[in-house]
Amino acid sequence: MWPWGMPPHRVHLAWAAVIDKFVWDGKGSLMHWSTPALVSTIYLAICAAHSLRRTKPPLASARTLDTVTALHNVLLAAFSAVACAAGTYYLAAHLSKNGGLHPFLCPPVPSEPSLTPPPLSGPLHGWCYIFYLSKYWELVDTLLLISRGKRVVFLHAFHHALLPPLMAALFHGRVSVSLVGLTVLNPPFL
Repeated sequence: MWPWGMPPHRVHLAWAAVIDKFVWDGKGSLMHWSTPALVSTIYLAICAAHSLRRTKPPLASARTLDTVTALHNVLLAAFSAVACAAGTYYLAAHLSKNGGLHPFLCPPVPSEPSLTPPPLSGPLHGWCYIFYLSKYWELVDTLLLISRGKRVVFLHAFHHALLPPLMAALFHGRVSVSLVGLTVLNPPFL
């Protein structure tokens, strides 16, 4: 039994019922362009302020930071494993059902320009959205470095600052991805 009194297989069934019915219609505060832009700006400001400080004493005891860092890393690794397994499972299911990646990468386009495209839906898009949300969680990596008084390397800060807006733009379909190159090559599995 899990702490909330529900056996693990029922938790899985409840979660599957939610993710299977995922529909994203382009709305939501975390997907509006201003949210990732604001978060990234604040994040870069924190990184810049930290790099300008002459002395960088730790903000908490080493033992506390070690515990928090270990917990953060274990949870993030567990999440990554679950997301990878779920994404692989649903991608394989999608490929076997639809005969390729084309229906996923190239959703149907409305016949008239005035019509809006259908919303992104299904478990594979649901896991893509959860992966997008995890980019905010990954910002904690930098906060842990700062709280230890360690230097934040530019590439680390740039990478984490760029991911939320980039993922949001990808979700909105406003940025081409490397998979677009595959469609140009026209491999048989598409």
